[in-house]
Amino acid sequence: MHSIVCYYMRLAGIANVNAKKHGPHALRHSLAGFLLENKTPLPVISEVLGHTSTESTKTYIRIDMGSLRQCALEVPHVNNSYYQKGGFCNG
Repeated sequence: MHSIVCYYMRLAGIANVNAKKHGPHALRHSLAGFLLENKTPLPVISEVLGHTSTESTKTYIRIDMGSLRQCALEVPHVNNSYYQKGGFCNG
């Protein structure tokens, strides 16, 4: 399967195929990323990828940067007097 995918990637004119991650897994990874970006529910992505559990699919959540940014918390300002010389906490 890997050889077939690589063959068609080269045939499609994709440059540097050997320098990039390629093959069937890369296609699945790209598909999962595309589905996440389009707000496809995790159970649907699991079904499309053939996973028996959404736990297996959760590994792809880390590539959805847009959604991850929505989860980011603002870091509060800490006064410099809170730290000792060398960056250690005064406690």
